[in-house]
Amino acid sequence: MVHGPTSTPFDPRFNAGGSSGGAAAAVASFMTALTQGSDAGGSVRIPAAMCNIAALKPSVGRWPQDAPPIAAAPFFTPGPMARTVADVAMLMQAISGPFEGDPLSMDGRLDYVAAFGKGVDGTLPLAGKRIAYSPNMDLFPVEAPVERVVRQALQAFQKAGATVDQVKLGLDEIQVTDLGGRNRRPLTSQHFADTWVLMQAGLYGHARDLFLEFGIPLDLREHKDELTPQFAAMLDRSEHLLAEEYRHLDFLRADVLHKLNTVLATYDYIVTPTVAVVGVQNTADGNTLGPSAVNGVAVDPQIGWCLTYPLNFSGHPAMSLPAGFAPNPLNGPELPVGLQVVGRMKRDDEVITASAAFEKYQPWYHRYPR
Repeated sequence: MVHGPTSTPFDPRFNAGGSSGGAAAAVASFMTALTQGSDAGGSVRIPAAMCNIAALKPSVGRWPQDAPPIAAAPFFTPGPMARTVADVAMLMQAISGPFEGDPLSMDGRLDYVAAFGKGVDGTLPLAGKRIAYSPNMDLFPVEAPVERVVRQALQAFQKAGATVDQVKLGLDEIQVTDLGGRNRRPLTSQHFADTWVLMQAGLYGHARDLFLEFGIPLDLREHKDELTPQFAAMLDRSEHLLAEEYRHLDFLRADVLHKLNTVLATYDYIVTPTVAVVGVQNTADGNTLGPSAVNGVAVDPQIGWCLTYPLNFSGHPAMSLPAGFAPNPLNGPELPVGLQVVGRMKRDDEVITASAAFEKYQPWYHRYPR
């Protein structure tokens, strides 16, 4: 059995991201051409950013799931991971489509290969398109090297014909209320992260029960001493999670959806950094976490440094792309930085088009370690 953290191929002292870090590292190190992961908060996009690959969180239902209890969780979806946007498009073409076993699967098919090919006739593939750039999604502290790399990378969209404006998304205008109508207050990044952890606790608790439901004789409650403290805490929380409490979280999801849709009524895409930091160092105890503070602002080390999970709340398609490289905090090889392209609801093909255009004007394939 192999133990220890999965590392980015660019510097083994740094983590590959998660939860699909092994998949991302395998793609970036040429062990495989493409793979898939599951994204409930950024699990394909976070490792994509840390391993310099492309990964798409599709609209829920684009990529059907064959386990209905999991498919019923609308913020959870599988997604493709690859070194090139073309491979992401081909994998989406092969796997997406309707499936009677998934009640959320979509009937209509999109042509992802055609979406990738926009601009091959010499025209600018994003001519007339408008991009809303948010350096922090209004809420997240982001390290300066990350913001510099992403801002510089925006030129690729402009070369492809798009106009880029820095905007506010309005997420900091959302008011949240505790269960029972108490303590109405502005949304903060910490409350946002706490909400995701609570929703994830419900998903993990349900996944634990699926082991037994499908005849796998494994009750994780009997193995808590083998789990990380964070995972064990989520399982404990899931056993005391009220149905009303869980459904109450949908109000925040609806507010996030409304705010992003308002921006996307004027703009074709939203672009943000994928994660807020340059690399996460592996720890020797096997429990690697992200930072507990960014720019002096406290964040949840599990998810609070990732600008990915708001799109799981809203359901918009979102793709992480290699934006460039930033100086290594340990004075080693430069580390990859990712940017996130967010598209309109159910228009995964448009996200492919923008991503392919970005790759054309800012290629990254030559930067993989060999």
